[in-house]
Amino acid sequence: MFINTNVPFRNKLYYSNPITDLDLTFSIVKTSSSGLNLDSNIAKQVWAYDAKSLDPLKGSPYASKTQASAYIGISRSVITYFIDRWKAEGIKGTYIFSRPLLELEINKLQGLSETVKLGNKQVIFAYDAKTLELINNSPFASIQLAAMYFKVNYRTISRHLDTKLATRQDKKNIYFFSKDISSDFRMQLIKNQAKATYSLCGAKRIFNI
Repeated sequence: MFINTNVPFRNKLYYSNPITDLDLTFSIVKTSSSGLNLDSNIAKQVWAYDAKSLDPLKGSPYASKTQASAYIGISRSVITYFIDRWKAEGIKGTYIFSRPLLELEINKLQGLSETVKLGNKQVIFAYDAKTLELINNSPFASIQLAAMYFKVNYRTISRHLDTKLATRQDKKNIYFFSKDISSDFRMQLIKNQAKATYSLCGAKRIFNI
């Protein structure tokens, strides 16, 4: 995309032939880059903190989102989603920022650490929406394991968790809850099946059954 355009990408210029006139080239580069927002092309540091201890992760700060992705073990899209949102990323259990946290900010997050729910520790109860039987006769040990079982992104599970909103998974309508549901609540769900609203995974639309 950037080759022979005289526009730098991440502070580098790309050409298919050697530069023969440096002064002319840099003059053209200056003109070509005028008014362009090149900041988005420059790698930015990423600070990551353990969501429970608030200690910086090993290697933090990382030189870029790509490096952070490799070290933490999550995708760049997850980093982009959670960075500076003051919300713990659930799979590895990390806060992600574009700057180092101040001591006051760390102390504030430490005060909330006991209430942080992490996907890798959140038990998931998945029920068949028609029969209210527990899938596999046992809960999943984490959101990640539930997501792997249903072959979806873990945010799909989070989005439907404890919402009374079933989602179509594995050719079944499934409810996701963070705890075992009571017999009274089970009967309530069965009675309301005719009016229940279901969300199809991956689709924007919602439809009634």
